[in-house]
Amino acid sequence: MYAVLDGTHYNGGCCFDYGNAETNSRDNGNGNGNGTMEAIYFGNIKVWGYGSGNGPWIMADLENGLFSGVNQRYNAGDPSITPGAALTVAPDGFA
Repeated sequence: MYAVLDGTHYNGGCCFDYGNAETNSRDNGNGNGNGTMEAIYFGNIKVWGYGSGNGPWIMADLENGLFSGVNQRYNAGDPSITPGAALTVAPDGFA
């Protein structure tokens, strides 16, 4: 899965995703250990995880959280994306 982003169109809510999502409104991945969502998130919400600066950041949305890096919340190595072009890739089967 991949996304090409220009850094100008994003939001501060949940969720502005590109990728595979659940097919119903239930949280099918909660508690059973099976990933039911693998998507690329692009935005500046700070509820689950975030990077340096004010965002937006590229993160992995795996249904039960947004992941910006190896730490559960703040990851300084995930820089804010400035207007221009960004390419992000998430390997299939990531979730």
